[in-house]
Amino acid sequence: AAKSDFVGNVSHELRTPLTSMRLSVANLIDGVVGELDPKQRRTLDRVQGELDRMIALVAELLELTRIEAGAVEPELKLVDLANLARIGIEGIAPCAKQKGVALAVEGAGTALADPALLQRALGNLLDNALKFTEAGGQIEVLLAPGRLVIQDSGPGFSQGELEAWS
Repeated sequence: AAKSDFVGNVSHELRTPLTSMRLSVANLIDGVVGELDPKQRRTLDRVQGELDRMIALVAELLELTRIEAGAVEPELKLVDLANLARIGIEGIAPCAKQKGVALAVEGAGTALADPALLQRALGNLLDNALKFTEAGGQIEVLLAPGRLVIQDSGPGFSQGELEAWS
């Protein structure tokens, strides 16, 4: 509980300065303090993207803290796994293309799940798969009714590593 409280407090305290920085960068991009040259704009666009990513990570930490504390009840709905997988793949497609990693979705089906929580879990798994898949590799989302599997050509885990986590 103490760890959960700590993560929740830190996450909450990070939101305000990150949001403030995000607004300041947006003002700079909008030319509030003067015109930007293309190199400055590209740099600020990159900073804005990283701030957006940090804000999303902090929001995710807060959400995980609430889930661990039992403050969030999953909303179970019938989820179209192919649509969910397509959205997840679209999220990593630009980075995958830049890295030279092929993406594929095979199969179809539905599952009874909380769409937002399942989307978050899928996003985390796809991000990890992309992080550890070498250039020229492939990431596949394999679907069947009630089943979603991520398969990649990354190094994977040894049996010992898997047993250490269980």
